[in-house]
Amino acid sequence: MTRVIRASDAARSGRVEAEPVTPLDVLLALTTPLLLASSALPRRTRPVGVAASAAVSAALVLTALVLDGVRWPTAVLAAAAVLALAVALARLRPPRRPRRRAATVLARLGGATAGTLAVLLALGATGANWALPRFSLPAPSGPHAVAETTLQWERPHPGPSPRTIVGRLWYPTVQRPDPGGVAYLGRDAGESTIVAAALAEDFGAPAFLFDEVARGRVPAAADAMPSPGRWPVIVLSPGLGGVRAQNTSLAMELASHGYAVLAIDHPGDSSATVLEDGTVVRSNLADDPATADALIGEWALRRAADLSSALDELERIAEGARTDAAGRRLAGALDPARAIAAGHSLGGASAILAAGLDPRFAAAVDLDGYPWLAETLGALPPVLALVAGEGTGDAEADDRYRAALDAMLAASSAPQRVEVAGASHLGFTDAPAYLPPLPELVGGSGRDGANAESAEAILAFAARVLHG
Repeated sequence: MTRVIRASDAARSGRVEAEPVTPLDVLLALTTPLLLASSALPRRTRPVGVAASAAVSAALVLTALVLDGVRWPTAVLAAAAVLALAVALARLRPPRRPRRRAATVLARLGGATAGTLAVLLALGATGANWALPRFSLPAPSGPHAVAETTLQWERPHPGPSPRTIVGRLWYPTVQRPDPGGVAYLGRDAGESTIVAAALAEDFGAPAFLFDEVARGRVPAAADAMPSPGRWPVIVLSPGLGGVRAQNTSLAMELASHGYAVLAIDHPGDSSATVLEDGTVVRSNLADDPATADALIGEWALRRAADLSSALDELERIAEGARTDAAGRRLAGALDPARAIAAGHSLGGASAILAAGLDPRFAAAVDLDGYPWLAETLGALPPVLALVAGEGTGDAEADDRYRAALDAMLAASSAPQRVEVAGASHLGFTDAPAYLPPLPELVGGSGRDGANAESAEAILAFAARVLHG
């Protein structure tokens, strides 16, 4: 079964996207031309105009600092305003005795250069506010508030030491979100900074460009008591090199509709995994494409084993075998007998493998992932494949993907393929919330990407396979 869905009012109901450029950003950008314009007033009214413009500019900068803290685009706008103020103050000086023509020309040239630089700085910072906006995810639309807790456990594997896995569990709660929300990228600001720096390095970008996502907060309650009931579980794997936070918007939306969603890091694969003792496990994946192609199946199998290990841990919690605070709080609240494996990109391939190898998973959800090694599995349980309508831009690669996806779905007992019109590959993650809104990066799905449409399709699919 294949169908195409588009952004709909139903999918986005209750999910309000943040504007990339706010009215305050616009007002801050206007302080520079305002100050420069005040310097061109008639000499008699110029002092009052400059003073008023300076007061307005200072008030706007202080307001931005109070509301947003220190953001580098705001700092650049403030620097532009200071430079414009210097130009304006220079024009307040009383007329001097006639100067040589060369000195007059140099003074005017210096003022014009400073004014031009101030305008360019203001324009650049405004462009940065558009391209790299304040981090904000839509509030989940379901009937439940959402809580989160971080879990860490060890998975035995053939290596010399256990494999330590970190995951973040999102689940329904009756408690309101914490004031200011919870950190997006990690347990706290320190972990968020480490992970953001690792992501920036992997993207080949300066760390300050990830400042917004490092400071990001989401509306959830930390370590709260779960809502009464036993909630079915979804184990969620990120894409290659991705981190557990990358699908937070989707995880929170699903949790608000009555699911416990465990998003995990894959140590040695994820850009950075920070353990409880502060140890940072960086990605050790091969960089060259030839080696990566040779190892991709091995990586997917290792990730599939991580997903099964995550389900093991959820079973321990459900049975009351985990005795720490999180285990005691969640004992009896989870129903791992109703479980789905899900993931984005290579995480989607890993979810298919996990569901094909581990019969405890009732189904798999593949968010635009090539189904590596699916041909080795035989019969598959129900599979939902969500496909980016924008494709990759490479017709040959898109054809290979479609053929592999068709073959995998043919082996599923209840296949469903949903094409999300306008979505790009990264649109199935939170990346549109912090990357430049360029179509080749995030498609045409807006700042929320394809998360609203994905959640709508997953909820309908899960209702059929888990609830009958």
